[in-house]
Amino acid sequence: MSGRPRLTVDGLRDMILDLKRSGVIPVGIVVSEIDKIDLKFDIMAYAEETSPDAEETVDMAIAIIEGVPVVSSPTQRRGVATILKAWKH
Repeated sequence: MSGRPRLTVDGLRDMILDLKRSGVIPVGIVVSEIDKIDLKFDIMAYAEETSPDAEETVDMAIAIIEGVPVVSSPTQRRGVATILKAWKH
C-alpha cells in the first residue's frame, strides 16, 4: 500500500454528515479521476453481487452518498475532495 491519501466511501459519508450537523448543506462533491476509480471499487465491494463485467463499467457509475452526488474532474487534486455548497441569496 502506498502512502498516498485515499478517499473512501465511509470517509466521504462521515464528512457529509459532519457538514450537515454543522449547518452546511453540500450539493455535490468533486474528486479526482483516480479517486473516482477507487471509490467505485469501494462501492462494488459493498455490493453483495456484482456483474461479471463490473470492472469494465467502472468509468460509467455515478456515486450518491447520503443524497450528495459525487463527480470527478481531471483538474481535481488526488486525495482531496472539494465540497460544492448551495448559494445563499
